[in-house]
Amino acid sequence: MVEVQRANVFLTISEDEVDKYMAKGFSVVDPVTGKVIKQSIPNDLRELQKAYTEHEELIKKLKSENASLKSLLQQERENAPAAPKGVKKAAEPEDDWGDDWDSAEQIEEKPKKGKKSKS
Repeated sequence: MVEVQRANVFLTISEDEVDKYMAKGFSVVDPVTGKVIKQSIPNDLRELQKAYTEHEELIKKLKSENASLKSLLQQERENAPAAPKGVKKAAEPEDDWGDDWDSAEQIEEKPKKGKKSKS
């Protein structure tokens, strides 16, 4: 048995009916705590618009936080003390994670050492 909720309506349904109720706007919740386990997509226009604006605000907030953390990280890298002799510096992470990372231009193969003949 699964518990679903929409607004202040809580229903206990069978697991076979979950998809049907999710299509109607019900969310699957934890029967003990009442916390949403699986959120449904709103099917009411007002709810959908509200969710859209909330997500837009969250995206803006996270983008600004991401930019500030990147600048802070860059400052930390610039102010880091120099490594002692003999210690290799860690490789800088790449910002571009494209699909061409394993292309033939970037892979350099070392020539294989062959056996030398004694003649």
